[in-house]
Amino acid sequence: MKASSFQIFLYKIKKKLKWEFAPTWVVYFPFLFYSLYWIAKTRSLTFFTAANPRIPNGGLFGESKYDILKMLPPSVIPTSILIENPSEWTPDSLLKRLHAAKIYFPFILKPDKGERGRGVLKISNEEDLSAYLRLYSFPVIAQSFITEKEEYGILYHRLPTATKGEVTSIVVKNFLSITGDGVNAMETLWLQNQRCLYHWELLQQQYQEKKHFIPKQGETIILVEIGNHSRGTTFLNGNHLINEKLTETIDKLAKQIPEFYIGRFDLKAENFEALCEGKLKIMEFNGVGAEPGHIYDPSYPVWKSYRDLLGHWHNIAEIARFNYRSGYEKIPFSMIYSQFREYQAYQAKYFNP
Repeated sequence: MKASSFQIFLYKIKKKLKWEFAPTWVVYFPFLFYSLYWIAKTRSLTFFTAANPRIPNGGLFGESKYDILKMLPPSVIPTSILIENPSEWTPDSLLKRLHAAKIYFPFILKPDKGERGRGVLKISNEEDLSAYLRLYSFPVIAQSFITEKEEYGILYHRLPTATKGEVTSIVVKNFLSITGDGVNAMETLWLQNQRCLYHWELLQQQYQEKKHFIPKQGETIILVEIGNHSRGTTFLNGNHLINEKLTETIDKLAKQIPEFYIGRFDLKAENFEALCEGKLKIMEFNGVGAEPGHIYDPSYPVWKSYRDLLGHWHNIAEIARFNYRSGYEKIPFSMIYSQFREYQAYQAKYFNP
C-alpha cells in the first residue's frame, strides 16, 4: 500500500490547522501586546535577561548549551564533550577522542547553539558520523546516549527571595512509533498511524532503505528517538503528576545552578518513581526561552495554552523585577538586538541555507 499524493496533501493541511503544530509567530503574536505591560512593569526592554543573570540573554537565544549544562552536578548529566570544529576531524580521529572520554556508539551529536531539535542526531555507526561531519561545521556537543526509558520536560521557577521553587509544567514525551503485525511493511504501518502521516516526509527520508521492512508481530519500533515535537514526538500533559517529592528533587537540582530562577529541564528516567527519587539524567536545560511543553498536548485547549504561556512570562517578569531591585544591571536593547541578529545569521547559515 502506498500513500496517495492527495492523502499526504490532506494531512499537510490538517497539520497546519492544528494548534500543536502552529508556527512560533502564531503562538507568540498576542505577546506583542502583553510585552508592553511587562516592559512597563519592569522598566526594561530586555527584562528577560535578568531572570537568569548567569545565562547569556537569560536563556532566550544563543546560549551555549554545553556551558550551561556544565553548571549541573556531573552525576545527573550524561558524559558530554564539546567539539568546536567538527570539520577538522576525521571519523577515526573523532572516535578516538570520544572513546577517550568513554563515549561509544550510539551517541548523540547536537549543536552547541540550537533550537527545536535542529541538527540533533543519534549516531549509531561510522556511516552516520561521516554523514554528520560532512553536513555540519558548527560547534557540536557529543553526548552519551541515555538509555532510560521515559523522557520528560519539567518547567521550574523560583522567586529570588523564596526558599523553595515550584514545578509549573510537566510534559511527558511519547516517541513516534509503530507496532508490527508480521504482515505489513513499515510504510504501510505509517499509513495506518495518524501521527506518522503528520511526519511523512521525515520518515520517507530517514527510512528510505527500510520502508519495505516487515516488523514482527507485536514488535514495537521507535521511529524517532529524539524527543522533540518537530521531530514527531507527541507532547502529553503531565501536570497531574506534580507532587511534593518531585518538586523537592527539582528544587534541589535548580539551586545548585548559580543565579538560575526559571527554565525547563529535559531529562530521562527509568520511570516516574525513579524521577521523583532523583535517579535521572538531564540532557539539557533551557532558560527563559523554554516553554511549558504540556501546552502542545493534542487535547489541551488553546485558551489554556495561552493562559499557561502568559503565566510563564508573568513569572519571568516578576523574577526580573526582584533582581533589578537587588541591583542587577539592565542590559541595553541595542546590545541584545545586535546579538539576536548574529544568532539569526548563524541559524540561517547552518540550518536554512
